[in-house]
Amino acid sequence: MASEHDQIDYVAPWPIIEEHFVKVLHKVAEKGLLTLTWAEERAWATIDDNIFEEFGKRYTVSKLKSKYDHFRRLHHEFSKLLAHSGMVWDPKTNIVRADEEVWESYVKKHPFGKRFKSKGFEYYHLVDEIIAYTQSSQFYNTKIGLKIRGVSDAANVYFEIKGAKTSTLPGGNDEFRRQEHHPSIEECIKILEAMDDLDDNIHVKAREKFISIDWRRMFVAMSEAKKRNWLYSLTCKSPRW
Repeated sequence: MASEHDQIDYVAPWPIIEEHFVKVLHKVAEKGLLTLTWAEERAWATIDDNIFEEFGKRYTVSKLKSKYDHFRRLHHEFSKLLAHSGMVWDPKTNIVRADEEVWESYVKKHPFGKRFKSKGFEYYHLVDEIIAYTQSSQFYNTKIGLKIRGVSDAANVYFEIKGAKTSTLPGGNDEFRRQEHHPSIEECIKILEAMDDLDDNIHVKAREKFISIDWRRMFVAMSEAKKRNWLYSLTCKSPRW
């Protein structure tokens, strides 16, 4: 934990540190520690301490949370952009490609999206998984609670973040490690476009739904017939078999 002499009265430059921050946050979220009442503040403090150890610069928990909130907004806005027809993102180059008229039409409706014209959101997939872990972690809280007896034992859950090592829970860590698949927007759109008999209106409605992680998971899990029934229900039409 931080001590008084560690406190620094300036904020470290984010471009140097934010990738490290997102990766560490991803590890903590994967363990479900951002939604456990007794563990959340300790988790954020651990992240803050880790950044200090790695870079010699101190944030505060409130600033880290604020940065995460900013990332979540970027994630939401970038999800809307990816769901828009004509927008193609290359994660390797972090460039979004689209015709100029597509950009003009999109930015007119979503002014915030203009920031993605020069570069996309490079941490999109990591933040996407962080949000998914956070949203679904309530299903694991009971299991975790049965394994951890009091805050004193909770340290066994925490990562030895430095060096990217992980500790294990008593009785084995694999039981509550998340093995879920969190489909991306791109994955869902590829499935959608393979169903080439669907009209444009269905595509638009489906892309709007794909902004939600929960809708993406349900869509991918559906059978082919169920996918079609759901897609047609978005426009109150009947499937054309």
